[in-house]
Amino acid sequence: MATFSQGFLNALTRPSFGQGLFQLGQGIGQAPARRQAQQESLQKYKDISKVVSQGDVSARSGDPRGLNIAINNLQQRLQNAKSVDEAVAITAQINKLKNQTTIAEQGEEIKNTNAVSIIDAELAKLSKEDDLYTVLSQRKEELLRNPEVASNYRKNQTDRWRYETAQRNQKDAAWIRTNAAAIEEAMFENDAEGLNKIIEGAGEFSQAAKTYVGIAEKSVNARKKMLEISIEKTTEPDFDFYQDQIDSIPGSGEQLQPLLDRYRRVVETAWNGKEWSQPGLIAAKRLEKTLQGQINSLLNISNAQNFAAVQQVQTDEAAAVEELIRDIEAPVREEDVTREAQAIANKRSKRGKRGIILPEDREEARTLLRKRRNDDLLESLNRLNPEEAVSRGFITPSKETVDDTLTPTEEMPVSTENKTTRINDAIRLLEGGSEKAKENGEYFDWLQAYAMYGNPERAREELEKTPVQREQKGKKQGRFIVEEI
Repeated sequence: MATFSQGFLNALTRPSFGQGLFQLGQGIGQAPARRQAQQESLQKYKDISKVVSQGDVSARSGDPRGLNIAINNLQQRLQNAKSVDEAVAITAQINKLKNQTTIAEQGEEIKNTNAVSIIDAELAKLSKEDDLYTVLSQRKEELLRNPEVASNYRKNQTDRWRYETAQRNQKDAAWIRTNAAAIEEAMFENDAEGLNKIIEGAGEFSQAAKTYVGIAEKSVNARKKMLEISIEKTTEPDFDFYQDQIDSIPGSGEQLQPLLDRYRRVVETAWNGKEWSQPGLIAAKRLEKTLQGQINSLLNISNAQNFAAVQQVQTDEAAAVEELIRDIEAPVREEDVTREAQAIANKRSKRGKRGIILPEDREEARTLLRKRRNDDLLESLNRLNPEEAVSRGFITPSKETVDDTLTPTEEMPVSTENKTTRINDAIRLLEGGSEKAKENGEYFDWLQAYAMYGNPERAREELEKTPVQREQKGKKQGRFIVEEI
C-alpha cells in the first residue's frame, strides 16, 4: 500500500496549498481557451501581414488599385478591432500603405510608359493595314492621354534618340579617321573610280564618306597648289598662298607664322629675283617642306573638326525634325478635346442651351484639334524634311486652294499660344502682305481670325474695302463673324 510522507500530509492541511491547487486546476481548465485566443491572434497577425505585403507589392509594381484594396481591407479590420493595441497596430499599417500612394501612381505611369514603348516595337513589325496595328495604335493613344505618361514617353524617346545618334556619330567619325587618307589620296590623284569605290564600299558609312569628300576638297586643293608652287616645280616662291593658308586655318598663326617668316627671310637672302644661291636654295627647300608638312597636318586636323561640326549641325537639324514628329504624333490634351466637343454639342443644341457631349463629338473634336495643330507643324517639318512631311500628309497648297478649315466659329476655344499666333499672322497679312495674301486665297481666312481673336472693328473696316469679286467669301463669312462678336 502506498504511503505519503509526513511533510506532504502536513502540507495538505495548509490553506495556501489548497489555494495553489485550485489555481492550478483553474489554469488547466482555461488552457484550451487561451490556446484558441492565441491561435486567433496569430491568424489575425498573419492575415494583416498578408494584406500589408500585397499592398507593398502593389505599390512597387505601380498598381494604385491594388494598393487601395489593401488599404480598404485594413480599414475594415480597424473597425472590427477588439483592443486598443490591435487598433493602433492596424492604424500604423494603414498609414504605412497610404504613404506609398505616390510611389504606386508613379509606378503606374512608368509601367504605362514602358507599355507604350512595347507597343512601338510591335507596331514597327506590323503593316498599317493590319487590324492589330489599329488596335495597338488606339491603345497607345489612350495611354498617352495621361500627361505624365506622355511626358515620360517623350523624354525616353528623346534620350534614346540622342544616345543612338551619338553612338552613330562616333562610329562615323571612327570610320572617317580610318579612311580619310584613302579618300584624300583618291581626290588628290583625280581618281574618280577609286573614290566611288571607297564610297560604295562604305556601306552604312557611305553618307559619312560623301560628307567628308565635301569637307576635304579644300585641303586637297591646297595640297595640289602647294605641289604646284613648290621651289622644286617653279623658280619664284609664292608667299601669298602660304599666308592665305595660315590665315584660313583657325589657331594656326602661332605655330606657322614664325616658320613662314623664317622661310621669307631665307628666300629674300638667297633669291635675287632671277636665280638662287646654292646654300640658300637648300635651306629654303628644307623650310618649305617643313612648312607644307605642318600646313597639311593642320588641314587634316581642321578636316576632322569640320566633320564633327557638320555632324553637330546635322544632329541639330535631325533633332528638330524628331521634335516636330513627336509633336505631330502627340495626342491632343483631353481638356482641349472636352472644350471643343462642348462647342460642337452647343452648336447642335437649341441656341442658348448647353449641349450634351456625345462620344462622336469627342472624336470629331479630337480630329479637328489635331488637324488644326498639325497643319502648322507639317509646314515647319516641310521646311526641314519635305519627304517626311509629305509622308505624314503635308500637301503644298496651290494658288487656287483655300483652306476653309481655318474658319473660326463663335464657340471655337483656342489656346493662348494659338490665339496669339493667329492674331500676329492676321496683322502681318492685313498690314504688310494683304495683296499677296488675297492672291493666295489666305486673306479672308486671316481676316476672320483677326475678327474673331483680334480687332473686330478693324476687320469690319477691311471688309468695307473688299472688292466686289471677293464679296461672296469675304463679306459673307467675315461679316458674319464680326456681327456675331
